[in-house]
Amino acid sequence: MISPIKEIVNYKSGDYLKSIIPPHSVVDTFLLYGGKLEFDFAQADRIVRAHTNRYVIYEFWHCIQENPHRVVEIAAHLHSRQHPVSATLMQDRWSGLRDHYVRAAMFFLLNVYSSDGQVSSGRLSFKNYNPILLNRLTQCSFENLRINFYKDENPLDGLSYVDGSDYMILPFGKYDYNLFEDGKSYGHETTRLNHVSAKLKFDELQQKAIIIYKSHPELFRMYSHYNIKMLDTNGRLTQEPDECDEVLIANF
Repeated sequence: MISPIKEIVNYKSGDYLKSIIPPHSVVDTFLLYGGKLEFDFAQADRIVRAHTNRYVIYEFWHCIQENPHRVVEIAAHLHSRQHPVSATLMQDRWSGLRDHYVRAAMFFLLNVYSSDGQVSSGRLSFKNYNPILLNRLTQCSFENLRINFYKDENPLDGLSYVDGSDYMILPFGKYDYNLFEDGKSYGHETTRLNHVSAKLKFDELQQKAIIIYKSHPELFRMYSHYNIKMLDTNGRLTQEPDECDEVLIANF
């Protein structure tokens, strides 16, 4: 099954992670967005609990689980009436729409139109839309998958709510130094992460956990005492730093 939502960060480590996480394990994932890893694990007989502190993301997946055909109907109607100017305006206004199914449909459309998977920002093109994409909304299977929402502003505060986890998966995306954060504008769907604080949270974990990052030199210094694996652009293990696309950091 292919997720109906375009990921902001496209992870390639799913197959490798499944090789070290046994079937029927309870896997808690955080910073949910497009669900690629979550659906992949769930369909491979892992019990997945996906967590997000962004309500609009939780709401979208709740609507898809509850009544995907209604989201499809609304999305098809909205797309037929879209204009490039109105679509761009919707990047600022979609989260304020009154009906949660309309919000879910607009979340889907803006994600499809966008060049980078963002909903509240990014360049839009109607050429990215294809009616076949609507079918993916009705093909999502939530077997072995539960989605949880928590209100904390820090996305990693949710780690403390987890009980009975065999593994935690923490897709932290692209590392940056969190400089000049004050005054930045973020979309309602954007999960903000302080990477230094995230490292301190990871240090405190007692459960088995794996961080996923896109490759960055600073990671090898910050996490030098942990088990680090490098993966290439095809998700295969590599020993060559020049071939490294993704970095997995495990505390076991």
